[in-house]
Amino acid sequence: MPISKNTRNSVEKLRSFVKSQNSKTPQLFCYKIEVDMIHRYNTNKMIVYLIRNKLNHAEFYVGCYLKPLGSVISIHRCNTREPKRTSKLYLKMREIGFDNFEFSIVDVCANGNKDELRNMTIRYIREMKPTLNNQDYTYDKVQHSKEYRAERKEHIAEVHARWVERNPEYYQEYRDANADRMKEYRDEYRDENRAKLTRRQNGRYAYAKFAEQLRNISIY
Repeated sequence: MPISKNTRNSVEKLRSFVKSQNSKTPQLFCYKIEVDMIHRYNTNKMIVYLIRNKLNHAEFYVGCYLKPLGSVISIHRCNTREPKRTSKLYLKMREIGFDNFEFSIVDVCANGNKDELRNMTIRYIREMKPTLNNQDYTYDKVQHSKEYRAERKEHIAEVHARWVERNPEYYQEYRDANADRMKEYRDEYRDENRAKLTRRQNGRYAYAKFAEQLRNISIY
């Protein structure tokens, strides 16, 4: 969950006081207190979090981390100071200042599974469409792969046939080494597609019979 309103107000007051003192040492002290307060109010781990531009709410970032929100803030604050960090988020943070961004928790991965956390993050990125993320998860890679193969089925088959022709020894070695697995795959395919294979076989038989009748017809 996001930090409470009272906590946020306390942090803002502390920031204002430190700025009025015009000293680096109080600023470091203020930052440590700020992180400690956020840690105290955000003890959940493995989170999906959001970073939003206070000056333009249409600009935001969605990410995930294995530790509380306070650690996320600390890491992003440090990364912003490194010139080699050139992602959209850090470029914007350097442009308008780190303090013009607010952090909040979108969701928590309760079961502590990293794969589940990643899938949860991808789902939120697809739904929310953040503008400061570099990675694009707006399409389904598996579905895209299926569509690609369907559109280029003949081309893929042609390329594969040429490769087999150029590499007969390797192809034969592969077939010998995987004979049992290939037989198991064929049996599974036959069981799952029995009706389809039956229709195809009947169609071939009907075509062969029709072709034979045509050959027996004399035009003289």
